[in-house]
Amino acid sequence: MGLRVYVFHFHADGHVCRIPLARWNRIWRQDEAWQGHENLTERVAYAYVELAQRKPIFCSLIQGSLYRFDTSGTLDRIFLTAYIRSPLDALAVDSEVSQPVVVNAENRFLMRRYRHTCTWTLSSNDVNKIIAMIW
Repeated sequence: MGLRVYVFHFHADGHVCRIPLARWNRIWRQDEAWQGHENLTERVAYAYVELAQRKPIFCSLIQGSLYRFDTSGTLDRIFLTAYIRSPLDALAVDSEVSQPVVVNAENRFLMRRYRHTCTWTLSSNDVNKIIAMIW
């Protein structure tokens, strides 16, 4: 029993194609530019599939992400890192105990903005296309 990650690209016209994971890793690490996707925001879906004897038996999760690409076709890391924060940012190290407790909701707002800007919800038709391509 194993787990495999499938990566799918959703074109603007509704066409879906599978991207090999090794190629997507090179694009993610910015070792390779994605030709034809310059200055675009692309929809990518990840499908996490459980395997038994190299055969898919169960798809546990399908999630959608939005990625921006710059003028050369490489992944725009500045866009992504705007939403990455350390959990320690929420702690006030130099605060005194006698001060009133103030709830810092900045991280909640940041996560809400990340979900709105960097993710997308797949429709049932999109999920069916992915499942048909896996099986």
